[in-house]
Amino acid sequence: MKRKRTLEQEAARAMRKQLKASRKKFGRHPGPEDPVFFDPKKDVPKPMDEAEMGKLLLDALQKSGAPPEVINAHKKTGRTGMQEHWTTGPKTHSASGRGDRRILQAGG
Repeated sequence: MKRKRTLEQEAARAMRKQLKASRKKFGRHPGPEDPVFFDPKKDVPKPMDEAEMGKLLLDALQKSGAPPEVINAHKKTGRTGMQEHWTTGPKTHSASGRGDRRILQAGG
């Protein structure tokens, strides 16, 4: 069975991958003003669009073994909340009829 990574491990892996891609694409290390998650279709470092960024985050959540209610909340809101709050809070019933945890209490 493949071992799940924590979200922090998955984020670190994504950062290393992006830094390597940036060096390959632009021929240099990223500068202080360059986005880490850049648009690979551009000739100069420009931020990745929000939809692509959301896909990367969703992939990281899934690979890290995030609880289904966290993944569902991210799909609905584009936010994840803090990992330490993922399993806290009362169950609530959403409009979809599922019992999603109220995971975004602190962040809104």
